[in-house]
Amino acid sequence: MVLTYKADSIAQRRRRGFSPKNQSLFAVTNRLLRSREDILQKKHYTPVNFANLEFIHVAGVTILAGLGLCLFFIISMPSRACRTPQTDAVEYAMLLLLILMLTPLSFTYTYIWFLYPLMVSCNILLSNLSARIRRVMLISFIGCVLLLGFSLPVSCFDIFKAMGNTFWVCVFLFITFGWILIQIRSGKEIFREER
Repeated sequence: MVLTYKADSIAQRRRRGFSPKNQSLFAVTNRLLRSREDILQKKHYTPVNFANLEFIHVAGVTILAGLGLCLFFIISMPSRACRTPQTDAVEYAMLLLLILMLTPLSFTYTYIWFLYPLMVSCNILLSNLSARIRRVMLISFIGCVLLLGFSLPVSCFDIFKAMGNTFWVCVFLFITFGWILIQIRSGKEIFREER
């Protein structure tokens, strides 16, 4: 099932794999880079593609994006000497986000895994990290909550669902966590001064 990725199906789920309910990297790149006729024949499906590429090119973009996310994860991991329980929690949250983004079928019920990264972001907001890191985390957290609001079952939000609003929440939080780990690893103004 995982290795089945064709022009007309993702993970052996013909048509459903490309539906706006699937918020995986595979589905989002296909919806944004292929025409509506190529991926789904439904009356109420809103086309959101900004390009009309062939499937082979979209598959290449998907693979490169997935490899880029994995490389960013590896680059942002702190060395063994810099690891703390807090950095481990951020790493685990990033790993869960990576799994959510790279799984072939990522429907709403799969995003129960998103609770842990949200709790890690709340923990960072309440931690003794520097004001700059907490400010970036707060902006990211607010942005994530706003983007997740577009998942409500309201017809005017269908275009945001088709564009992959939940997927982009994962990307946004993933990049923020990676940036925080890089800041912790570099040791630049990490902890706020104790009084």
